[in-house]
Amino acid sequence: MEEEDSNIVCITTVSFNYICYPECDRMKKLALAATLSFLFLFSAFLNAFQFEKSSLNYSFGIEKIKTRLYDFGINASLDKWAYRYDAANTPPSPGVPSIEFNALEYWNISRYDNVYQIDAGGNVRHAAHRFVFTIYENKSNITNLNIFWRGLGVYLLWWNGQYYIIPSGSGIVIYAWNYTSSIYDEILNTTSYNTVNLSKNISLDYISSSGELTLLAEQRSTTFLFGWLRFYSVIATDYVSVEVEYV
Repeated sequence: MEEEDSNIVCITTVSFNYICYPECDRMKKLALAATLSFLFLFSAFLNAFQFEKSSLNYSFGIEKIKTRLYDFGINASLDKWAYRYDAANTPPSPGVPSIEFNALEYWNISRYDNVYQIDAGGNVRHAAHRFVFTIYENKSNITNLNIFWRGLGVYLLWWNGQYYIIPSGSGIVIYAWNYTSSIYDEILNTTSYNTVNLSKNISLDYISSSGELTLLAEQRSTTFLFGWLRFYSVIATDYVSVEVEYV
């Protein structure tokens, strides 16, 4: 094919090899620049397509995290239970304390509202509350397990018709029953005699194969009654919950 104008004369073969006179150099450079620009843009398009495809595949691989909160606001005494009064040891044997809360006592711990279930231990015993939850999520799907307890543990001296706080004996210890080692593990504690919020992420060892999780809140000291001496171990629970994150 032959092309002609007043400035450039080129003869182009079918194989796209150029036979040009010296005046053709400028056109060759323009053609090369256009080709390189096209290749660059095409390469950029392919890279962008691959990135978008990878991102799309990755997004479909992400599983959404869901959350379930267990507390005594619903199903108290149906799939979760609370037990009250006291215990002789720290920690006690499984199943202690064993007196189940009644309807009013369950109501007292059903909300974060400064309404407390209060118990004092018997002589030479620690005031204590025990909580048992049924966790419905499969352990293999749980990504995080958090326990929360709000309340106080105080040691009181009754003297001359009045109660006095004994700071050195006050505080609470929170235990969780380890279903792998079959013992109570101490997971939280405080020596404060004021209301506290205690929270911690715990391992799946604290859930049984049937989904049971047991927590124990125990006052640090024991009630001591001797003659005119009256020292009382007191626990007050406002709210307790378990939060489960799962996929």
